[in-house]
Amino acid sequence: MIEFNRMTTFFFFIILVEIVDTTNYCPLNNYYIKDNPASPCLPCQDCPHGLGLVPPCGSELKKADVLQIDCKPCISGQSYSNKHSPESCKSCKICSRHEIVNSECTTEADTNCSFTCEKSYYFDKKTHNCQPCSRCCNDTKDLVESECIAHGMPETHRCSVHRALDCTPKTTPGKSRPPSPSPSTTATTTTTVTATATATTTSIATTSIVGGSLGAVAFILITVIAAYCIKKRFRRQPRNTPCQREMQTHFENRIVDSPSFVCSTCTFLHNELSLHLMLNTPQKDYREGEKCVISCQMQWNKANQNEISEENILVFTWYKDGAKLDGHDHLMELTLETLKVSDFGTYELTAECSKHLDGLTNSTKTKSESLFLDVLPGPGRRYKKLKDLPPQTVKEDIIAYHLSTKTPGIGNWKRVAELYGIPNEGIKRIDPRNKEDGDYGSAINTLEYIESSSPKETVYNFCKCLKKIKQNAIVEKLEDYLVCEDKGQSEC
Repeated sequence: MIEFNRMTTFFFFIILVEIVDTTNYCPLNNYYIKDNPASPCLPCQDCPHGLGLVPPCGSELKKADVLQIDCKPCISGQSYSNKHSPESCKSCKICSRHEIVNSECTTEADTNCSFTCEKSYYFDKKTHNCQPCSRCCNDTKDLVESECIAHGMPETHRCSVHRALDCTPKTTPGKSRPPSPSPSTTATTTTTVTATATATTTSIATTSIVGGSLGAVAFILITVIAAYCIKKRFRRQPRNTPCQREMQTHFENRIVDSPSFVCSTCTFLHNELSLHLMLNTPQKDYREGEKCVISCQMQWNKANQNEISEENILVFTWYKDGAKLDGHDHLMELTLETLKVSDFGTYELTAECSKHLDGLTNSTKTKSESLFLDVLPGPGRRYKKLKDLPPQTVKEDIIAYHLSTKTPGIGNWKRVAELYGIPNEGIKRIDPRNKEDGDYGSAINTLEYIESSSPKETVYNFCKCLKKIKQNAIVEKLEDYLVCEDKGQSEC
C-alpha cells in the first residue's frame, strides 16, 4: 500500500507539471496562434453594437483560421451585443416564468426583466424568480409579501411560499396518536439490527482497503481535472463560453443585494450608472483654432445619490477612436483648448471601480455612449481633395500599401470599396486574383475608382471611412493632408 501511494504521488506531480505549463500566455483581448511561435499573440478586433466577434476573443487558433475572424450579427431574441468591444454576442437573459418583461431582447440590448410578477405572484429574492402568493399559517411567523398585498390577494394568501411549505396544521384535540410498536415487533427489530451490525463489522477491513485504493485514484483524477481547469483559466486569457456568459449575466443582474458576493461599487456601475457625453455648445459647428469642451453627465438611481461619491470610488478614462487619451485621467470633462482638424473622431469615457485597480481582481467598467466630433477648417482654409494627394509618396507608399496588407480586425481595400458603394461586379473586376500586382494593385485601382466617381471627395471624408474599418495607421499619416490654404485654386 505504501509503495502504491509513492508511485501515484510521483505520477501525480508529473501530470500536474505537464498540465499547468504556462509558458505561452497572451495578454487580455488576444487570440493565441498555436502554430506561430514567433508571434503567438494576436489582438482581438472591436465589434460595433449588434455584432459579436467570431471566433470568441481568447480562442486558440491556427494560422489558417485567422482570415475567418469577423464580426457576425447577433440573432434577435437569442443574443445581443451592447458594447463596442471585442466580445462575442451574449445570450439573451431569460426572465422568470410569470415575471413581467419591460422590453424584449434585441441584437443591441439584453432583455429587461422587471423583478415584478403577474397577479397572484411575487418576486422571491432568494430564488430570483416568481413564486405564488401562498397560504398564511397565522402563527406569528408568517412572511407577508408586499407584492401579494399590491395584487389585492386575500389576507389568507399573502404569504411566502416557503412559510406555507413549513406550515403544519395544529393537531385537533381528541385525535389518537399512531399506535406504538408491539413488544414482539421491537424484539424482532433488535435481533435484525444486531445481526446486521455483526456482518458490517466483519467487512470493515475489506472495505477500507478497497476504499483507500479507490480514494487515491479519485484524488488523482480530481486534482488533474482541477489543474486542467486552472490552466484553461490562466492560459492566454480567460474567456466565457455562451453558457458561462449567461450565468454571469444572471449573477450580475440578480444577486445585487448580497454585498458578500458583489462589490457594492461594481453593482452600482453595472446596474444603475449611465454616462452621457455632451458638447459645451452642441448647436454650433466647431472649427479649428476654437476651444471645445466635452463634458460627462452622470445619471443614477436618486435613492442612492447620497451614498455614492464618484470622486472617491470612480476612476475616469477618456478614449478617442478606441485609443486611450493620455493626460486626461480622472477627469469628467475633456477640454481641447485649440482644436485641430485632426481632433475629429469618436470620443468615449469609461468609469471604473477604484477598489480593484491593484489588478488582483476584475473591475467593473461602465462606458458612455459615443460622441462624434466634426471639425471644420479655419478661416481661409478648406478640406483637401483626395485627388490632390501626392501620387507616389502618399497614395502608393501609404494608402495602397496599408490597404493591401491583410491584418485581422482591420479592413483592406475591399472594405473601402464596399463603403464607397462599388458594386460587386466592380469589386470582382479589381479582385487580386485577376491582377498580377495582387492586393496592392487592387488598392491602387480602388483609389482610382473613388477619384473618378467622386472627384470632389475630400481626404477628411476618406479618413472617416478609414476609421470605420480601423485603418487608424493611415489616418495618422494623412493628418497633415486634411486641410490646405484656400487660394481659389482647384488644387492645393
